[in-house]
Amino acid sequence: MKRISTIEEFREYRLSFMKQDALAQSQPCLVLCAGTGGQASGSNDVLRVIKRRIVENNLQDKISIRVTGCQGFCEMDPFVLVEPGNHLYPKIKMEDIPMIMDAALEGKVIENLLYKEKYQSGPCQGQAEIPFFKKQT
Repeated sequence: MKRISTIEEFREYRLSFMKQDALAQSQPCLVLCAGTGGQASGSNDVLRVIKRRIVENNLQDKISIRVTGCQGFCEMDPFVLVEPGNHLYPKIKMEDIPMIMDAALEGKVIENLLYKEKYQSGPCQGQAEIPFFKKQT
């Protein structure tokens, strides 16, 4: 990498990252928790199914994956968080993955798979509505 020696070069470099970030935010991203609890619950298998589906359907430029460490919500593993929208699909099964991916690609949500608190009448539409995550920053 070329050494940045002027403010203008730095601005150009920064702009290139901002463009990449804007592109990344325009396509769906599946965020998969792969901490020890997630792995014990099957997140590695979920990751393999997602990768296989992306390759088999040539979706490399349409959807991305981000694997994280523990998010602390182990009782819901394996789970996938779909961005944008931060829709959380807990305790997913292998047969749920194609539906989740298709919905993400179409900008839709699968209501019956979303996280739901026992005392609420409907599912949480985003991660910020989930009491476990609500007060976290």
